[in-house]
Amino acid sequence: MSESVEQWQHFFGEDYIRFSELILNTERTKNEVENLTRILGSSTGIRILDLGCGQGRIAVPLAQKGYSIVGYDQSEVLLNEARERAKRENVEVEFKRGDIRHLHYDERFHAVINIGTAFGYGGDEQRDRQALEHVGMALYPGGKFIIDTENRDKKTQRFQSEIKEEFYGISMTSRREFSEETGLWKEYFSWCSGEKQQTASFVLRLYSPDEMVGILLQAGFKVEGIYGGLDCREWTSESSRMVIIARK
Repeated sequence: MSESVEQWQHFFGEDYIRFSELILNTERTKNEVENLTRILGSSTGIRILDLGCGQGRIAVPLAQKGYSIVGYDQSEVLLNEARERAKRENVEVEFKRGDIRHLHYDERFHAVINIGTAFGYGGDEQRDRQALEHVGMALYPGGKFIIDTENRDKKTQRFQSEIKEEFYGISMTSRREFSEETGLWKEYFSWCSGEKQQTASFVLRLYSPDEMVGILLQAGFKVEGIYGGLDCREWTSESSRMVIIARK
């Protein structure tokens, strides 16, 4: 199957919004936002870049809490949904389209957040390190970077090469591949939308904690902690998530 940019963009399309919110549901989002506010502290005068903001599920509630938010994503479909949500909730959020590797801000933010496995789509460590360097440039000195992603140990421990699931009555088949050597997780989807057969795919670079800390250090960050969730619980190999808090 093709792993082109077009396939990647198709994955983060209109059907993704419906499917993803069975997992990234209202309760999970509420908990994540509450935990983020504890990490971020007071909203007064604080500018935050939500990197890989998707449909605005984190950016909009943070704006409701008084933070000044810029949401940044490469999917125009998701950004349009995010703009509609901000409008419905009557909050101001600046949404911008762009590739994380081409991020160009100069010491503009007090914090950058990257929530819900929105990192690693560059496909290799060099590109991901380049992206982190741009994140560093976007932060004020001492600014905070919060990244929430998959715990590779746990995700690969329960690896299944094929899964069939039901989403809103739609049957979806997912085929997966993982390489221990490269850390690449490849996933291919097929489902029916109306009478049309749909396909999509993505390639994600999964990192171990040591690898993630390594590229953060190379990008100029100081790592403050590695956790098993945004509630800052202790990270273990059984944690479903890996959250790293670092400073410029």
